[in-house]
Amino acid sequence: MRPVGPLVSKITRPRPPGGLVARSRLVDRLGSSDAPVWWLAAPAGAGKTTLLLQALAKSPTDVAWLTVDPADDDPVRFWGHVAAALDPDTAEPLLDLLDPADLQPAIDAVLLAIEQRDRPLRLVLDDLHELSDPSTLEALGRLLLRPPPNLTVVVVTRTALRLPLARLRAAGAVVEITEDDLAFDVAEVAALFDGTLSATTVESLLERTGGWATALGLLAVSAGPARTTDDLLASLVGERTAIADYLAGEVLRALPSAVHDFLVQTSIVGADLAPALCDALTGRDDSLAVLRELTRTLRFTQQLDTASDDPGAATFRYHPVLRGVLLAEFATLPSDEQRRLHRAATAWFRAEGLPSGAVRHAMAAGDDAAALELIVEHAGPYARRGRLATVLDWLSRYGLDRCRTNPDLQPMAAWALLNARRYDELDAWLTIDDTTPDDVAAHLVTVATHLARHRGDLAESVRLGGRAVEIATPVVRSGAVDALSVALLLAGDGDDDLACQAIDLGRATLTEQSVISGLMVRAFLATEPGPAEPDLDAAAALAREALGRVDGAAAERFHQPHLAWLALGRVALAEGRVGDAAAAADRAIAIAAAGREPLIGVVAAGDAAIAAHAAGDQAAAAEHLRRADELLASLPTVAEPLEARVRAARAATRFARAVEGAAPVALSEREGAVLALLPHRLPRRELAAQLFVSENTVKTQLTSIRHKLGVPPGGDIVDHARELGLLPAG
Repeated sequence: MRPVGPLVSKITRPRPPGGLVARSRLVDRLGSSDAPVWWLAAPAGAGKTTLLLQALAKSPTDVAWLTVDPADDDPVRFWGHVAAALDPDTAEPLLDLLDPADLQPAIDAVLLAIEQRDRPLRLVLDDLHELSDPSTLEALGRLLLRPPPNLTVVVVTRTALRLPLARLRAAGAVVEITEDDLAFDVAEVAALFDGTLSATTVESLLERTGGWATALGLLAVSAGPARTTDDLLASLVGERTAIADYLAGEVLRALPSAVHDFLVQTSIVGADLAPALCDALTGRDDSLAVLRELTRTLRFTQQLDTASDDPGAATFRYHPVLRGVLLAEFATLPSDEQRRLHRAATAWFRAEGLPSGAVRHAMAAGDDAAALELIVEHAGPYARRGRLATVLDWLSRYGLDRCRTNPDLQPMAAWALLNARRYDELDAWLTIDDTTPDDVAAHLVTVATHLARHRGDLAESVRLGGRAVEIATPVVRSGAVDALSVALLLAGDGDDDLACQAIDLGRATLTEQSVISGLMVRAFLATEPGPAEPDLDAAAALAREALGRVDGAAAERFHQPHLAWLALGRVALAEGRVGDAAAAADRAIAIAAAGREPLIGVVAAGDAAIAAHAAGDQAAAAEHLRRADELLASLPTVAEPLEARVRAARAATRFARAVEGAAPVALSEREGAVLALLPHRLPRRELAAQLFVSENTVKTQLTSIRHKLGVPPGGDIVDHARELGLLPAG
């Protein structure tokens, strides 16, 4: 039986669309490979065909093109079309050989015709995922494993195929382009929009589209003159966008109705889809199998943890643009069905101990009672772990105006607004009258203590801190004590006993912030000059314990461990580790700046100046002092204790200590710093002050210097050092 002659369009190479972005990085990968098989596998609209057309345009070889359709899932028709693609004018003899009972003679004739060609040939099999016939795939697999030497077979597919890809990989006989490879990068997105988009807009588009070529291409031609981020992102999804039409027509239309319903019902979940959650939403018990099949066939579904051996731990994700289209379809479901699905999600997240998801879906279901119960139950523990940003999101979803009238939520909202640095909004929350419950009043005054410090009003922070401790109830006392402890330290009245109290109360109430605050205040106080010698070992241990409790950048933003870093910097300076001291001071400056802590910033700038001076970098020391002056000038009121600190730092950096040339004697950094100051003939007490160490430490270092330089008894260290070239001539 002769096959019906192929349509010309099936064996004609498509014309590349206009306005293409050059995919040079991928074209070069294909063009530089001598593998006999090219394998391009990605979902619809990923840009497979466009890339291939660009690569072929750069190739000197002949091209035979066949676009496979469902009707080609017939071995006679498929191989007949392959023969016609190779050469429509000479396909007749090959067509005569086609026999459904024995295809091999016809396939051999096709291969012989290829081998007899004078030029290399690339045979493109586009949309090969339409094939499922075992005999066709088996014969094609043999061809891929043993192609004629002048043939490159190009497989273009949306899904995995039963072809020997693993064997081709093992033999190094295939070059692969996957969905991840085809995703546009920053430069390609910028080029697609002719360089008219800002870097921020480009990043937002990449995040929302996953670099999907079709979505970006449709945006580029349909967004019109509006190039704002909001306009572009808004046009990604919706009921009547080109992208939605594409997905609905090319992707979703081909799915069975049960699978389509599964996708719509589970689209309400955010980034990570757990099969058990999908079972709870859909009433199925086979969601894991469904998601895995979707990952294999739809390719707009991704399994996130492919290395996991635990099926129960598997998580999946829908492509963000596909999810947007599914959510648009979800919005058309009856409202009762929408609420049912959100309630099911609420119950599942709550049972799994995942309050964020539970709160989100309770809100979406309109179940305010459940949402309020969840927030009240979990906001406190979340806040104590430094997750106030999440708490603020919950409260915002619930409605901040409603929080003001709820004694359980009002303090939490005030803390969250403080952590978010939304100071102007916060003022309205701190009003207290005779009707304010005691716990709430104590919370609000404690928040006001921190707010005054963040605004740079040291005297007001001390005053409010004392008031907070005075009215504090047991629930609030740890926070009130640690707020006062920090304020007093900055005011020059640091109290180690008060810091210990903050630690003890924090541990008793599981308030991690109070523990960390108390530890770092104690660490800093242990480095301060006073009647007793600084206890550097204790300072280092306390600071490291405080920092060990700060887990990650988000926690650092909440806990603000600037004083711990300053303490470690002072310890490093005293031990002669000048580089470590400067790095620690810089870290404290960065934390203070990010947390809008001008008072801490003044202290940190002073310490940074002293560290820079010790390293011999007088320009850096001067710049740090200039920054300290700027911060002092920005404060709403005079802060004499901080001004005194800056004056002390300026005095401590008034002598240069850099020594030119390499020392022939192996002095430590700290010993070198001591030696550099000796020509000024300062008393030992002032030497210690200049170097931020105790007099006993200076005495020990002088003894070591004398020994290392070989200074005879009664000899002068400075004179001897000048003779050795360690100091310039006087």
